[in-house]
Amino acid sequence: MIKSVRDQWNRALDILGTKPSGLITDIDGTISELVAHPDEAVVTEEIKQALNSLAKKLSVVAVVTGRSAPKAISMLGTSELLVVGNHGMEWAENGRIEIAPEVKPYIDKLNEALDKLSSEIKIPGMLIENKGVTAAIHYRQTENPDDSKSAILPKLSDLAKHYGLILTEGKMNFELRPPVNLNKGTASIRIAERYNLKSCVFMGDDVTDVDAVRSLRGLAASGKIVFMSIAVLSGQTPPVVLEEADMLLDGVRQVAEFLRWLDSSLK
Repeated sequence: MIKSVRDQWNRALDILGTKPSGLITDIDGTISELVAHPDEAVVTEEIKQALNSLAKKLSVVAVVTGRSAPKAISMLGTSELLVVGNHGMEWAENGRIEIAPEVKPYIDKLNEALDKLSSEIKIPGMLIENKGVTAAIHYRQTENPDDSKSAILPKLSDLAKHYGLILTEGKMNFELRPPVNLNKGTASIRIAERYNLKSCVFMGDDVTDVDAVRSLRGLAASGKIVFMSIAVLSGQTPPVVLEEADMLLDGVRQVAEFLRWLDSSLK
């Protein structure tokens, strides 16, 4: 049992000392504060610098996010990082963004579903975020989020069924996705295999990050990698995220502190 914060941090350092090693992180709620409107979110220069410096010391530093790849790139700026957007459906490489072929047939269906949603559900403060191949429906800014959730969910469920889409739930939002076997777990496995990782640390804060944690833990159970899961805490941390965590960081500010320490400690 890891007993202290210093023990936890040193354990992460030891794990990443097993080469080739990689760090994989989510964006929102992990390296960027959760905010009322998605467009208001930022990654601080401090965190960008730490991640880019770590990318020169590790085999890979990857950002695996539910945001679109172009939006993630704009938040991260020019960087040494591998960017995987839309839960593994978009990969930004060599100056290009590749969309998984199996996703493309669902783009028009997604747009039709969003058009119907916006015409039939009108709640002040509800935000529909079309991310190209997936969409997030946010109700954080509505007057009564619980009532808004109850009003939105039945319609979204009907639309998902009608258009053959998958409906998932996050922190004060729902997501519509194509019914393909691509998620943060499949993306993390692909990263681990591509870079022949022997060790990996993953940081996340929400339910979709659990896919990555469980997939990487599966690799660890088979003896292929050494692995640590870090959960970043907020006032809305889902219980399953805590259950799957090997280590906790208290919000984005402590993430910044941890990344600075890790960068200064890694050789």
